Amino acid sequence: MKWIAILAVLLLIPSIIAAVEPNVSWQPEHPEKGKTVTVYVKDIQPMPENVKLEYCTSTSCHYADMHYENGTWIGNFTMPAASSVNLTIIADGNDIWHGDINAKTSKTPGFEFIIAISSIFFILWRKKK
Repeated sequence: MKWIAILAVLLLIPSIIAAVEPNVSWQPEHPEKGKTVTVYVKDIQPMPENVKLEYCTSTSCHYADMHYENGTWIGNFTMPAASSVNLTIIADGNDIWHGDINAKTSKTPGFEFIIAISSIFFILWRKKK
């Protein structure tokens, strides 16, 4: 009976120790270059004293402090001229979350535009004959 109790405790320890994944979101979802991105982090367990966000492009990394307000850690940064930013949330010196923020892509006219213009010219050319 004693061994069963010890085994039960040992099986429960990993679930007790396992950290809860923080809830991370940001606005705007797909920011444009130069726009302010606001990052929100909830459910950090245990409650940290200091939270920073690290945002990296392919060439450099930058850090921004976050502040605690109404149960949420909030931080801001300006979206650099990159197609994506790798975001890391750091609580009391430990990386607790990683993710990517993809920039808004501008849609440029592609082959559809060229085909449409070519078709119009072809129709006009055929009408002249």
